[in-house]
Amino acid sequence: MDLILIIGGPNLRQIKTRYRRYEIYEFLKNNTNKRVLWCSGSNINKQIQFFDDEIIFPQSDYFKGFEPINIFNIKKELNSFCEKYTKVNVIYTLHRLSYIIDLIPKSNFFYDASDNWVHGNLISLILQRFCEKKIIKNSNKISCSSQYIYDRIKIKNTSKFSVIKSGGNIRQQLNKERNHAVIIGDLDNKKYDLSNLINTKTKIYHYGKSLLTGNDLIIYEKLKNSGILFSMDYLSQDELFIELCKYKTAILPYNNNEFCSGIYPVKIYELINSGVLILFYGTIELKENLELGIIKYSTFQKYGYNFLYNKVVLEKRKQFLSENTWDTVLEKLKNHYGL
Repeated sequence: MDLILIIGGPNLRQIKTRYRRYEIYEFLKNNTNKRVLWCSGSNINKQIQFFDDEIIFPQSDYFKGFEPINIFNIKKELNSFCEKYTKVNVIYTLHRLSYIIDLIPKSNFFYDASDNWVHGNLISLILQRFCEKKIIKNSNKISCSSQYIYDRIKIKNTSKFSVIKSGGNIRQQLNKERNHAVIIGDLDNKKYDLSNLINTKTKIYHYGKSLLTGNDLIIYEKLKNSGILFSMDYLSQDELFIELCKYKTAILPYNNNEFCSGIYPVKIYELINSGVLILFYGTIELKENLELGIIKYSTFQKYGYNFLYNKVVLEKRKQFLSENTWDTVLEKLKNHYGL
């Protein structure tokens, strides 16, 4: 039997939102005859831990500095575990745990690039790019969730690169009396142009950060004082979908900067499913498409809700959703990797 290791970051039992990397894990686990294990990193444990569905490695990458770990013992235990399998495939979905490449060199490596990873200070960015280049160099195939990321990381051998955007699930829209607008996202001042929202009478569903500090807190106070309602409770995808069906429009307030340039928001499928008009500011991977109801905020201000909603073609929305389900998208990724 072959083995697939998904380098996914957080502990499997800590995952609350089904991000792209988790969808990859679930799809391969259910659609291959290979054993699929999630791999995470821990700064607490100095030894490798094996579970039925997960391997937890000591964390030794840029996030917490290069902490000393016993590489010899980790390599010995990992080799003993992997030798039971005919072939080992390792899929990186982020830059953590790049040292694993040196521990199982006979493996097939793949990289799913779905984030620009420009968080933190300059030193952090340099270390992130160093880890990423190592993964790219050693990867047989690479998938990119956006054209921007593809253009940033591709090298001369472009045959091993492919743009495979994220997918979504088809849901039955709920018929509810709808309010005007809702803003979806966490209050991350680097990603979102929150200053544009101060005069918008709406509700923000905040998730991600539990504690707001610095500029985020200042803007939050301004927004709250301007009449915006906040929900600080974590919502699952199912709960969020039910909430979205209460609104006419949803705003994705991404900034036009390096933090957001490579983002193709997975939220787009939930938003289309719910029947809202999708409004956005910055030049993210989204392109204005009136038939799908994906609209620049400046266009919305010029023409208004009723005019633009009449431009939406429901059959086009249904077709878009059916052509971009997670099963369809991840089958492409599976074929690209040769799994």
